[in-house]
Parts: sequence; structure tokens; C-alpha cells
Amino acid sequence: MSNWTLYEGDCLEVMRGMQDNSVDVIVTDPPYGVNYDTGETFMPGEFANVLPLALPELYRILRPDGAIFVFSSSRNLADWALRFQIYFKLQNILVWDKEKDSGCWSPSSFAFQYEPILFGLKGKRKLTARFSDVIRCKPPRGRERVHPTQKPVDLCRILIRSVARPGMLVYDPFAGSGTTLVAAYKEGVDSIGSELNPEYCNIIRQRMAALQQPLPLAE
Repeated sequence: MSNWTLYEGDCLEVMRGMQDNSVDVIVTDPPYGVNYDTGETFMPGEFANVLPLALPELYRILRPDGAIFVFSSSRNLADWALRFQIYFKLQNILVWDKEKDSGCWSPSSFAFQYEPILFGLKGKRKLTARFSDVIRCKPPRGRERVHPTQKPVDLCRILIRSVARPGMLVYDPFAGSGTTLVAAYKEGVDSIGSELNPEYCNIIRQRMAALQQPLPLAE
């Protein structure tokens, strides 16, 4: 049985309280500073790209042989990859193929069907399982979707399974609806999440509580 912990608050403050070299794996989807209802940017400057503020702390808390996965977007990829490589060795840019485009398009651009994922290492590490750098997985839909940028549990399970094993610790500084914690729990790996939004923290607690409910007795 794996353990999980959720911190409700700013991840930068949470990480400052974490010990050096205390986390084995980081899986996260940082905010892009975009209002997904209107498409407008509401966090100008560095705050639209919170990754530079978090990267020094992520590097500090990750173990010397630790691994990190960071979801990005095609628009942010060039900037994020450059900043990422200041701290971590970029091993792959994985492609999450959503199997169907989002329906969001304009006369000047193609429809979006994939998201890039930066995969890096702090030092040297061998994969515990091997997968293609293209991962096909449908995004959550309907009642399953409780967050505008929610990632599939199966996708996060693949990422965790590729580098982690029971007894290790996964951290998600931008936990959102808690998909990383759910995936880690299902893989038998301990996890920590931090999330600033109280509404999403409640969703995380509900999702994790549902996982821990005992199975009904067979008749």
C-alpha cells in the first residue's frame, strides 16, 4: 500500500520546507498563465512561465539519480526546453498523442492533437521499463474530467512506471486534480502533491479517498 501527502499552498513555499535530495521522481504540468475559458493570458511576464521560479527548487529536492517529467505545449516548448536544460539533462521530448484533435483551431494554425513532455535526469539513471517516445492515450472526458488541463491516469502511470518502483517517492508541485497522486498510488509508489487552489485540493482528497475505499465483500 503506497502513501500520499497533499500540501495546500504555494509549491515554492512547500518546496523550501523539503529536504535536499529527498524526491526520486517529479511529474508535473505547470500552469501556462492562460484562461481556458477565454484563451487570454492573465499572468504576464515570468508569472506566465512559473517554471523558471520552480526549477531551482525542483533540482535541489531531486535525488542525484532522480528523473523529471514536465508537460509543456507546442507554443511554450522552445522556451521551456532551454530553461529546463539549465538544470537537467534532457533525455527525450515525449509526445502525448491524444488520438483526436482538440477542435481548437484558427485559419492560421493546425488543430492541436499532441502535447510534448520534457523528460530529464539530474544524473545517471536506467529506466525500470521502456516505452516508445510517442504515447497514445485519450484525455479524460465527461464526468471524469474535473480540471481544464487534466491528464489521463494511464499516461501518468506509464511515466511513473518507466523510472520508479515501490518504495520510491514521486512529487507533483502543481498537483491540479491529483492525477499524478492517483497514478502513483496505483503503481504502488509513494507520492507528495502541492496545490494552491482549495477547490482542486478537495477534488484530490475525494479522488484519493475513493481509491482507498475497501472492496465490497463477495457474496
